[in-house]
Amino acid sequence: MAMDKLLASLRRSPAVDEFIVNDQRWQHRFRNLVSHEERERMGRETTATVFVDRKRGRGHSSFSPSRQQPAEPLLRDSVQRALGALGPPWRLPPPAAPARVQVHDPSWLSNPNQALDMVVEELVAALPSDMRLLEGSVHFESRTTHVNLSNGFDNQYPSNDLQERAKQNASGGARDPLNFHVRS
Repeated sequence: MAMDKLLASLRRSPAVDEFIVNDQRWQHRFRNLVSHEERERMGRETTATVFVDRKRGRGHSSFSPSRQQPAEPLLRDSVQRALGALGPPWRLPPPAAPARVQVHDPSWLSNPNQALDMVVEELVAALPSDMRLLEGSVHFESRTTHVNLSNGFDNQYPSNDLQERAKQNASGGARDPLNFHVRS
């Protein structure tokens, strides 16, 4: 379902008092350091959270629309679940300046394959000469998140996540795990 149609359905619904729509596009790359196997997955996930206010309190529920299914039935079901989950009343804060997110290395977002190559080279170069790599992998994920709130907040930001895992073997037979994780 197109984001514009989803937002229009949420704004039109008299049962929804506030909402949050979170749309994420992601790309995940994996590389095995021993077999050199590589895989890549791409995806998109949209989640809408609706809030309903009643005298007894506020309820909320989430749903994930799909391109094949119209939003209205999902929205109706989500409103019904929210009505069954009333809690204390509260409101979304007014829109503010977007948060400043600093990406670890902006070039990783524009060229993830190059980032993966660079990380693998650095990992292999860091191994002492008397050690060999028994197993290892590098996972790199880049994500773009677009958030829309019923109170007018509309922002988009990038993020990335890099994880390295490896086991090395010294000539004496000792195994040393190496783990590295960068998230921004």
